Formats: sequence, C-alpha cells, structure tokens
Amino acid sequence: MGSQNMKVFKAAAAALIICTMSPSISAQETTNAIPASTETSALPVDVFMVSDNNDGLTIVETRPGVEPEEPWQWASATKQIIAVLIMQEVEAGRLSLDDTLDVRLPDYSKRKYDRITLRDLLMHTSGLKRPNRLPNTGTDPVAFCATKAGKKPGQKFAYNNCDTVLAAAVLERVTGEPWIQTAQAKIFDIAGMAQTKRLTAPVTDGSVMTSGMPHLYGAAGALAGPPGDLLKFNEALMRGDLLKEQSLQTLWQSDPSKGYVALGVWVFSAPLKGCDGSVKIVERRGHIGNIQVRNMIAPDFGRSFVAFADNADLDYGEIWMGAGVSYDLASRAFCI
Repeated sequence: MGSQNMKVFKAAAAALIICTMSPSISAQETTNAIPASTETSALPVDVFMVSDNNDGLTIVETRPGVEPEEPWQWASATKQIIAVLIMQEVEAGRLSLDDTLDVRLPDYSKRKYDRITLRDLLMHTSGLKRPNRLPNTGTDPVAFCATKAGKKPGQKFAYNNCDTVLAAAVLERVTGEPWIQTAQAKIFDIAGMAQTKRLTAPVTDGSVMTSGMPHLYGAAGALAGPPGDLLKFNEALMRGDLLKEQSLQTLWQSDPSKGYVALGVWVFSAPLKGCDGSVKIVERRGHIGNIQVRNMIAPDFGRSFVAFADNADLDYGEIWMGAGVSYDLASRAFCI
C-alpha cells in the first residue's frame, strides 16, 4: 500500500476519532450505534470496522456504494462461534476438550474416531481425510464426515471443514438441540447480534450474499450477518460475557509448532506500525466464493476489527511479514 493511501487512511481515521470521542457522545452510545461511515476508494476492502471496548470508539469505512450494515457471509468465521460454544460446555462441566469421538458419538464406528479429541477437531489436528465434495443439507453431517483418520490425531495441522462439523455434532448431542439454537441463546442474544443468522438455502438477490454456497457448510461456514455483529461478538468475548477468563485463555492458547493455531482461531504476536514491541493478535479468516473475511482481536488493547471484501483475488498478506493489507489494517486498528 502506497504512502499516499496511508495518508488518506490516517486522515479518515483521525476525523472519525474526533467525532466519536466528542463529549456529547457516551461510550455506551458509540458501542451500540454504528456512526456514519466514511467512503474511500483507497480502501483495499469493502468494509473496515474497528471497535474499542475501553472507550466505545467505533470506526467505519467502506468503499463507495457499500452500506456498512448490509449482511455478509461469514464463511469460516462461523467456526469461531462453534469453538466458543464448545468452550461454554467445557466450562459448565458437560464436555472436556480431551473427550474422544468414540465416546461422544458412540453410534459410529470406534475405528474411525477412537483417538480423535474435541481439541483435535478445534485445532484441525484430527487427521481426518477431507471429503472431495461439499456437504449437503440433506445428508447427515456425521455420516458425510465418517472417514478413517488418514494420519495420527494431534500430530499435524490440516485444515478440514469436517473437524467443525463433527465438533458441532458433539455439541448437539450434549445440548439436545441444533447448534444454531444454542448459538442464538448463548452468544447472539447475549452479545446483541440481532441480525446474525444461519443460511439454509442459496441466496439469489444479487447481493454479496449470493457468492458461493455457504448454506451447504453448516457449522463450518453457514453464518451470515452485518460486520457490526461480528464486532459485537468480539466485544462480548473481551468483556467476559461469553466465557470466563480462564476459559478464554484456554480458547486462545496457540501451538507454535502447528502454525500458532488455537481453538477455532490463530493466536500470535507480531510487531505493528505505531506500536512499541509486538502485539498479541487473535485472528480468524473466512473465504467462500468471492468473499474474504478477516476478524482480528488485540485483547491486550481491548480492540478488534473486521474486514470484508468481495474480491477472491485480494491478497491480504501475512502480518508477520511487516507489510500488506492485513498488516496495514491491523496497524491502523491497534496502533495508529
């Protein structure tokens, strides 16, 4: 990103900060109400929103013609919700991360699941083979994912939608209800995510919701909602409304030997422009069809941001490289 674009970004951010920090606007108001967005053609994504739990500041920037409150597919950011739901059951003593699937799904063959734990599923170290086809809403998700483990569980990271599908199946066995109902009661209602929903059929209205086939992915990628709802999820997590501190730390305990993957997210520290030293970052990505999503939290600062792009070719880059779209957005959100 060029220096001229960064100047545009800084100017826009500064203007928004001045507005949202006005004495006439309370922190509660700025947290609950989305301020008028700033449109800029220099923005590399379609929507960029920043929230600060400490002072209620919210920054909203969009590309021209994009409405900040319109719904987007969340794609694999859905997996982050499932991980929190599992941790809530662990916290309540109804599940353990060390529970194995042969115990939790006893009506399925032990030879397929006997060594795979919930922790393996949430960290994508199950060793399950990836199906060569998409899930189908008319197919039992567990039957769809019922394949022999290709590799020893717990040893190697290998991204697989079936990991989350099976984790959600365990959740449903414990709660006795569909995972989306549990999410509604234990996350959406608490966090104020009034417009978040599960897609159960293709969307054909010509909006950004039509890209790909997210409804087929269920717990692995079928959630949709406005970007602001995803920020509300981050805020509720950091406030302790969804998990106790010890559970949150478990959720965010990453393994450097496996690419810093944690439970449903990646957690690492990296230097950012404008900050002294490295910044702890909790990252979740999503990509389906043309839609790319980034959800990042800086828990030590009480800040988070979401970015949505209707561009499959956009290269976000890697923050640890010290350059690129993700690095620039994270630097703006957390440091500049």
